[in-house]
Amino acid sequence: MRCERRFEPVLGGKWVQLSALWQTGPGSAYEETALFGRTAEGTLGFSSFTSDGKCSLGRLADGTDVDPLAVAFEAQMSAGLARMVYWPAEGEGFYFAVESRTGAGWNRFMRHHYRPA
Repeated sequence: MRCERRFEPVLGGKWVQLSALWQTGPGSAYEETALFGRTAEGTLGFSSFTSDGKCSLGRLADGTDVDPLAVAFEAQMSAGLARMVYWPAEGEGFYFAVESRTGAGWNRFMRHHYRPA
C-alpha cells in the first residue's frame, strides 16, 4: 500500500486543502479531499470527503501525549471518537497516525512516515 498526501493553500489562503491518494493494489485506489481552516466557532477544524462516499467533520484537539509539537484533530465517527495526529519526524518529513478512543485511552491502528517527494 502507498499513500501520497498533498497540502496546498486554497480559497485565497484561508483554507488548506489535503488531497490524499491511497494506492491499495493494482487498479485500486481510495481518495480523500479535506479542507482545514477556521470553523464557525473560530477554532481550527476540518471537513473530509472520501471516495467511498463518507464525510467527517473534526476539530483541533490535544495531541501533546504523542509529541509536544503534535497537531491533532478529533472527529465523531460512526464507530466512535477518532483522532488523527501529525508530528515532526526525526530527520525529515512528518508522522501521521489515526487512533480510536477506548476506555483505556487511544488505540493507534495506523502510523505513516511521510517524506518530501
